[in-house]
Amino acid sequence: MARRILDPVANLLLLAAGLSIVLMMVIVVADAVARSLFNGTVPGSQELTANYFMVAVTFLPLACVQRDKAHVIIELFTGWMPPRAVASLDAVVCLACAAGTLVFCYATYLKALAMTRAGEYAVGTVIVTIWPTRWLVVAGALVLALYLLLNAAEEARAAIFGKPAPGGARHGHALDVD
Repeated sequence: MARRILDPVANLLLLAAGLSIVLMMVIVVADAVARSLFNGTVPGSQELTANYFMVAVTFLPLACVQRDKAHVIIELFTGWMPPRAVASLDAVVCLACAAGTLVFCYATYLKALAMTRAGEYAVGTVIVTIWPTRWLVVAGALVLALYLLLNAAEEARAAIFGKPAPGGARHGHALDVD
C-alpha cells in the first residue's frame, strides 16, 4: 500500500530532476554560445543553475535511489553474517537514517518557511526569486525519509520471518530460508 503511494511521488521527483538536468544543459550551452558569439551571457543563467537546477538534481532523486536500494553499500563487516542478521542490521540502519533525515527535513522546512515569508531572492545579472527551491529540499528529504521508514519495516519483517523484502535484500539477493 505505501509503495503504491510513494512510488508515483518518487517518480515525479525523479522526472523533475531529469527535466532540471536537461534545462541546465540547455541554459549552460546557450550561455557558452552567447559568450563565444556575442561576448555576452544569458541573463540569470548562473543564478538559475546554482539555485534551481542544482538543488533539484541533488535532492529530488534521493527517494528513488533509496527505493531502488542503489546507495553504495560496503559489506566488508557484514559479508560473513547470516541473512537475517544482515536484515536486522539494515532495519536499524534505515531507522537511524530516517531519524537523521527527518531532523534534516524539519530544519529545512523551518528554513523554507522563513525564506518563503521573506521572499528570498538572488541578485546577479538579474534578480531571481529563489525561495521556491527551499521546498524542493524539503520534498526530497521527506520522501527519502518515508522510504527509509518503509525499508526499515520491510527489513525487520525479513529478519523476523525470513522472507525477502520487496525487491530482495541488498543488491537484489533474496534471503536464504533454512
